[in-house]
Amino acid sequence: MKYSIIIPVYNSEKTIGILIEQIVKFFSNSFDEYEIICVNDCSTDDTWKTIENKVIKYSDKILAIDLIKNYGQHIAVYCGLKNSTGEYIITMDDDLQNPVDEIEKLIKKSKEGYDLVIGQFAQKKHNLIRRLGSRIVRYISGKIFEIPKNLYLTNFRIIKRVVINRILKLKIENPYLPGLFAHYSSSTANTTVKHNERVIGSSNYNFLKILKLVSELLFNHSTFLLRIFMFFGFFVSVISLSFGFYFLIKTVIFGSQVPGWTSIFVLISFLGSLILITISMIGEYLIRVNKNLSSENRYFIKQIRKVKL
Repeated sequence: MKYSIIIPVYNSEKTIGILIEQIVKFFSNSFDEYEIICVNDCSTDDTWKTIENKVIKYSDKILAIDLIKNYGQHIAVYCGLKNSTGEYIITMDDDLQNPVDEIEKLIKKSKEGYDLVIGQFAQKKHNLIRRLGSRIVRYISGKIFEIPKNLYLTNFRIIKRVVINRILKLKIENPYLPGLFAHYSSSTANTTVKHNERVIGSSNYNFLKILKLVSELLFNHSTFLLRIFMFFGFFVSVISLSFGFYFLIKTVIFGSQVPGWTSIFVLISFLGSLILITISMIGEYLIRVNKNLSSENRYFIKQIRKVKL
């Protein structure tokens, strides 16, 4: 059996070397083949240099990919998926909060016949903003991808190749991989794993990045906002039509006294604003559709390092 361990890397010069050493040590004690795929998401420190040194040290066990700019974690993982060759793919963070020894639990659970096994943290060690953001994203993604409520999503998981092949056929500008993994798996499960405290560096996630992720979820993977505005526009139209009939009947019966220029102006402005907002929403979706249809590449690679024996 061959395993591909994909690590999206960003500004992790102090942790990625340690993580690679731990992964090599873990798999050296088994008979399984493996490859480590490090996707450098345009780090601004010496992360790439650290990865290059490990490529030289461990020859053909490591594939190092350097992206030309910062695309974000999900695109980095997507890049790793496209370049992976394993029958099982393991994804994990670069901050040492996912203990390498816990990979054994993922592998053991996957052998029970599951397409997707996700590590559920016994006690999550992320900061408050990250935890709150994760809850919001988890709720929204659960609705969009119809994820079972008892399935806990994290970035520490193992996925069968058949699921990866299904996802790679999709054309999505900014894919939300946790939701797609769950949606395109026929059988899913959690297994309890440890989650370490972050002892080196700080989380790259903040409120703005979480807000951006929520936006990508809503616009790329659902028509939720479009439907909200559609029903709101329909509701306002019904009210406006009702008022129109009311004033028409009133004018026919009692006649018109004072022309209501102010009320007409306010009404027209309100309806005009509503129309513009709705058009803007539709325009946003059209932009996303255009990107999905016209963009063949989700990312561009600056360089690849792999020692050939």
